[in-house]
Amino acid sequence: MPNICTAEHLLQFVSAGLAALAALTWLRASRVKAPSEITREQMDDAQGDVIPVLDRLMKAVARQSGLNALAALLAALAALCQLPQAFMPTCWG
Repeated sequence: MPNICTAEHLLQFVSAGLAALAALTWLRASRVKAPSEITREQMDDAQGDVIPVLDRLMKAVARQSGLNALAALLAALAALCQLPQAFMPTCWG
């Protein structure tokens, strides 16, 4: 059976890993490429049909939203790993 210090160190390690994954996921979400503007040429290529242009935009928004949700979940799990440590004795050494 692991002692309390081993459990505390494991929770710290898992929490730090989850927090790092959350940060990287949010970075990926912020780097999702979305059409910056809908140009006249794009509208002409779509022959007046805005559906393809809006479809590309909505796909980018959906991808970004999914990545943000994953990052929030990872951050929440990291916080939950920290919660039990508030009630544990401190282990230094």
